Amino acid sequence: MADDMVRAETELGMALEAYRASLREARDRQRRLEKALSNASFELTRAREGVAMGMGSTAEAETSTKVQREGNEQGSGAAEAARQSLDEAVARAKVVLPRPGALYFQLMVGSVNIRMIGEDERWTFKEEYEWFKNVAMQLSVFVTLLVYWVNRPWLDTLFHALVLYYYFSITLREHILLVNGSNIRRWWRRHHYITILLTAVLLTWPPKSDSWHLFRNTFTGFIIYIGCLQMLQYRYQRARLQVLRSLGQTEGTDVVNSDTTQMHWTSSMLFLLPFLFVGQFFQLYIGYFLIALFRTSPSIEWQVPVAGVLYIALGIGNLFTTLRVVYFRYAAATDSALLTPKLRSE
Repeated sequence: MADDMVRAETELGMALEAYRASLREARDRQRRLEKALSNASFELTRAREGVAMGMGSTAEAETSTKVQREGNEQGSGAAEAARQSLDEAVARAKVVLPRPGALYFQLMVGSVNIRMIGEDERWTFKEEYEWFKNVAMQLSVFVTLLVYWVNRPWLDTLFHALVLYYYFSITLREHILLVNGSNIRRWWRRHHYITILLTAVLLTWPPKSDSWHLFRNTFTGFIIYIGCLQMLQYRYQRARLQVLRSLGQTEGTDVVNSDTTQMHWTSSMLFLLPFLFVGQFFQLYIGYFLIALFRTSPSIEWQVPVAGVLYIALGIGNLFTTLRVVYFRYAAATDSALLTPKLRSE
């Protein structure tokens, strides 16, 4: 790693020196060309004083102007090439230079370097992240079924603690992936933060309270449905990511997102959309149910209205993101369908 950093710093220094040299050369050339232009202007002024002399002087002026234009083009071309070389060197250096995580990550584990140097190392971490998420989704369905059939307060609390651990773990892993070039979407990250807050609220909800018993069956039914839906989404998104990766349209560190920002206008997506909308309206219904429960009994536990607001926020965010993605995917598919016959006719 130290050798890679030294090599990157050396390349960056060489590129900077080349860039400075090209700028000096361009400035010198510009000064010479300005002097030539001044001479050409003087000759043009003399040409106006006499027709015979003017023809020759005009030709000289045109020649000088042409020389200046060519020199400017050559100077700007050299400067642009040096600038591109510098940008490439900076991009290579960024891959190996140390970088800490965002504020959330630093609050959890401190300001440590999470940049991975090798491509194999980044790929292995990404695969472990996706394996962890896929296994956790399958286990969540099994554990939720157990919670549904075995009505024990300690089991409810244990389930919330496991969900909280999952989201804390997944957000930390996603911060590492972000630093190393993955495409974790902004709403997906915000969704995780809101879910962490919601799970903490549910964890503090007294499991023996009457309000929890009224909400328990609805909650477990929703978790079972969402777990099955996320497994379907995962399979769809993984298949799409493999197709894009084989076409060279995505990076090797891009991950499978079980949200709706990676959806594409295909028959599989059309099959999946109704289930997505049902899950999102189910989420909104839970928020409405909790708010209505709080309005009937204002002295109820504080977790009821807070959880209701958070469920509504998640439902609105998910629904808006899905509708937005569907609109853009449909527009792109329509434009492509209109363009194909035109290309064939040409």
